[in-house]
This record gives sequence, C-alpha cells and structure tokens, in this order.
Amino acid sequence: MSSFILREQFDTWQILARERNQGHFFSKISWPRDEEFTVQVKRLHLLLTVKDSAANIPKNLEARRRLQFFANSLFMDMPLAKPVSEMIPFCVFTPYYSETVLFSKSELKVENEDGISTLFYLQKIYPDEWENFLERIKSTADAVEDDDSLELRFWASYRGQTLARTGLPDSKMDMRGMMYYRRALVLQSYLEKRYLGGIEDGYSVSDYISTQGYELSPEARAQADIKFTYVVSCQIYGQQKQKGAPEAADILLLMQRLVFLVNSFL
Repeated sequence: MSSFILREQFDTWQILARERNQGHFFSKISWPRDEEFTVQVKRLHLLLTVKDSAANIPKNLEARRRLQFFANSLFMDMPLAKPVSEMIPFCVFTPYYSETVLFSKSELKVENEDGISTLFYLQKIYPDEWENFLERIKSTADAVEDDDSLELRFWASYRGQTLARTGLPDSKMDMRGMMYYRRALVLQSYLEKRYLGGIEDGYSVSDYISTQGYELSPEARAQADIKFTYVVSCQIYGQQKQKGAPEAADILLLMQRLVFLVNSFL
C-alpha cells in the first residue's frame, strides 16, 4: 500500500517537473502591476534570499539596542515639540573630584594579577568596535598599541571612564554623552530655520530639509548655546595643577576640545 502511494507521488512530481520545464507554471496568473506592490515583493524576495537575516544587521549589540529603542519610540503618542527658540534653557551638571579622566598609555598596558591589561579587556569586550576603530584610523593593532596614540586613549576612555564618556567629543563634530544634547539642538534649530525660510520664499519643504553643513551654522550654534549649558565642577583642579597631576592635563584637554563647555573650579 505504501509503495503504491509513493508511486503516485513520484508520478505527480514528474508531471510538475515537466510543466515547470515547459514554462507552464503560473503562466495564466495576472500579476499586479501596482508599483508599491512591486516594491513590497522585491523587499520580500530580498529578505528571503539575503545571506544574513535582518535581525543580525547591524552586528553591534549597542547599535541594535539604540535602533530598537528609536523604532519603538516612533509608535509613542508624543506631543508636538516647540521650536528651539521657545524651549526653556537647561543645564547639565557633572561633579568631578579626582577620578581618572583619560586612560594613560601605561594604564592601558599594565596587567593585573591574572595577566590581563585594560586594553586587552576592552578589546575582548568590544571586538567589533575595536575593528571599526582600526579601520577608521587606518592602522593595525600592533602599530596603535606601540604608538602613544591619543585616539587610542580616547577610544578606551569612552568605554571605561565615566567623565570621558559623559562629556568628551570623539572629534570636532562628533560628540559623546551629554554633548549630544547640544548637537541635537544645533540640528533642530538649523532645520527649523531652513524650513521657515523655505515657506516664506515659496519653496517646497523637501528643497530645504537638508542637514548638510548644519554643524557650521553660526545661528544654530548660538541658539544651542543659549538653550543648553554643560558644567563640570573640577573641585581640586588647582591642587592637581600645582602637583602636575595627569588629571589636570586631561581636564585642560577637555576644555580645549569643548570650547562651549563651562568648567567650575571650586
């Protein structure tokens, strides 16, 4: 009985294979010609055929967490935000006493009782970010570790030191921690100005909603400086400076990089 059923299935598959080879499959189906439907079909085909699933892109867990948080926030019932010019100014205050501001080269390489250095530990905790860092500075791991690279100290400090992660900028235009507040205000103020200018001139919104060069806009930067202030209270900076402590030099570097940062020396 079972062999008879298998024989029927084999004959059926033979017929299906012959029809497929002759191009008779789905020949009488009228496919929708709607452009939006075509886009959705292509997207479905991409999801089914791409090697890596969409759940694994990006690989960095922190990046995925932030994207997930942002995507979920799109479904929140949020009130309309007021323009930057109408918002209430606010200040962020970070107390600082004698904590390490930036890792020194020696601190990164010194090993504990288990033979593990701080740099080695961070490389293992953030392997993908370490690879991205090497690619960004166009260097190799051996070359970076042998060189007294300030960028290496910043990379490690962003992931292991509270003050650096809170306030220091990654570069002239890429800021970390609390300074993202200011960057967001600069961007929002810049877009609001372009939008209002476009409406008054009779242009469409799409012609004016562009973020290119927003960091260099003096009006947007001034508006952000009025609405946001970041204060770091360096309580024993004077004593650290007199002793020639490395923390004093690192705080000075922070002041040089964040020209809009307010330092309070108590």
